Amino acid sequence: MTIHTLQLTSIFADPLDDYRIAHLGPAQYSVVVWSEMRWGATWAGHTHKGRTMKTLQLLAIGTLVLASGGTAHAETKVVLKTHLCCGQCVDAVDGILKKVEGVTGECAQKAGTVTITAKDDATAQKALDALAAGGFDGTTDNKDLKIKDDSGVTKGKVKTLTVEGVHNCCPLCNKTISTVVGKVEGVTGNTAKAKSGTFDVTGEFEAADLVKALNAAGFHVKVKK
Repeated sequence: MTIHTLQLTSIFADPLDDYRIAHLGPAQYSVVVWSEMRWGATWAGHTHKGRTMKTLQLLAIGTLVLASGGTAHAETKVVLKTHLCCGQCVDAVDGILKKVEGVTGECAQKAGTVTITAKDDATAQKALDALAAGGFDGTTDNKDLKIKDDSGVTKGKVKTLTVEGVHNCCPLCNKTISTVVGKVEGVTGNTAKAKSGTFDVTGEFEAADLVKALNAAGFHVKVKK
């Protein structure tokens, strides 16, 4: 507990000496008042010798003074829905987030979610960017914090497309990738292999549709130029 001591001069007739305001958490304060009066101790709101202490008003002033000096910022939390088929996927996410200063992450493999707790929005976005660089994608519960589309894909049909940077750590990842790719209209084949982040897709299909489908399934890719 951090104790902030404010020396206030009463704007009323009653001399108040000392307010100690204990900061218990973001935007939540517990105030303990010691009023040492020349004629004895008087508690907040009580009347002594015909005078009513204006303690609540003084406390409001004290709280505003404290707040203007800076309060603790609330943490930023964002939940990413992504592909987490196995322990290796979870380990990969944990390893990525540990390298981002000011961030902690919690994976729920069965739910396919990663809960990111960061010191602020900018740091949370850095964590999402790092996950994208590691081949993870998906949707978040925050309209302002999300995986950015840096795939470099252009609109239009293609007969072959090479993508890279995808997280494909095991046969289950590879099976999911192949299934997702195979459902894109016009795709006839792919060369995806477990443990490889690069593969070719063939057929006659919309390149943007392929990237969109992989992103939605939790896989971040870039188009190889």
